[in-house]
Amino acid sequence: MPLEEKTVLTKHSSNLGRVIHIEMSRDDASDGRRPSRAGFLQPSFIEKVEDYCRKNYARPIGVAKMAKVAKLSRFHFSRLFREARGISPGQYLYGLRLVIAMQLLQSGEFAVNEVAKRCGFNGPSYFCRVFRQTFGITPGKVVAARPLLDADATPPARKPRDRVRRPTKPRLRPN
Repeated sequence: MPLEEKTVLTKHSSNLGRVIHIEMSRDDASDGRRPSRAGFLQPSFIEKVEDYCRKNYARPIGVAKMAKVAKLSRFHFSRLFREARGISPGQYLYGLRLVIAMQLLQSGEFAVNEVAKRCGFNGPSYFCRVFRQTFGITPGKVVAARPLLDADATPPARKPRDRVRRPTKPRLRPN
């Protein structure tokens, strides 16, 4: 793997790791409160923006829309979000979409094309490329590696296909 691809993969992985940490620590609060991250108080606008992103991840959301939800200027919002989370708002949304895509693929309810559309990616080919760069595995392999939940979910055995012969024109033999 060339050095440029390793750098891109490492960058995607570290950003995704931060998003996963944010999302998992959100679920860890058993009493309904959000845990404090990195020992400092979270600004309330970040929670609003994260909730908005979780509800609307399939829509085209830009930093300007997130800043509008936070009721801050675009540049001020971006700076404060990066200080609080360690990643840009765009990287957060990108990672959130990929985390949700992984969950949808592992559930097995949707095809790869449908997951790409539901997670806000422009097309399945772009989604597959970004997914592979981030996770190191294609979405199709995630679907194929999904464990079977029960014995009834096994695909039926293939029966041999019968060859269908097409009618041919009678040959004309030369005299």
